Amino acid sequence: MAVYKRGKNGTHWNYYFRVRGVRYRGSIPEARTKWEAEQAELKIEQDVFEGRFGLVQSGKIKLDKFSDEIYMPWAKANKRSWKGDEIYTAVLKEYFKGKALCEISPFLIEKFKHERIKTPTKNGTPRAHASVRDTAASAGSRKLLMLLVGARGFEPPTSRSQTKGSAKM
Repeated sequence: MAVYKRGKNGTHWNYYFRVRGVRYRGSIPEARTKWEAEQAELKIEQDVFEGRFGLVQSGKIKLDKFSDEIYMPWAKANKRSWKGDEIYTAVLKEYFKGKALCEISPFLIEKFKHERIKTPTKNGTPRAHASVRDTAASAGSRKLLMLLVGARGFEPPTSRSQTKGSAKM
């Protein structure tokens, strides 16, 4: 647990601490004094202990609405492989029909993968494990799943406010 000043002439207060091997660090731009920075750090640390820190409030937006109105327009504008994302998201939307983003947990995703293996392909052949893994973990649907589950911890790649040791995400 530490607060310290950074920036030219020490203009910004920052915090740094570790909890269960995960490093948390960031800036506290509102803090003007060391005491204010320490109070803000204590609040952030309390949020970490209670599991609220870094949560994106996903609200009650449904997966299909999120996919159609937010994710797919982004994918079409930013990715060359957006057609694959359309296929993968259609499969995910069919399975998680009517569920809000905040209702989809990692357990439900594992359940989806387990049930998907049991269903045959459209040609009637058994589904390969790799195809299920690809559906659940393709580049596009991985971002979508990070937003689903990850609605509990997803940060855009440009943000460096939290890191997990030296592991890559």
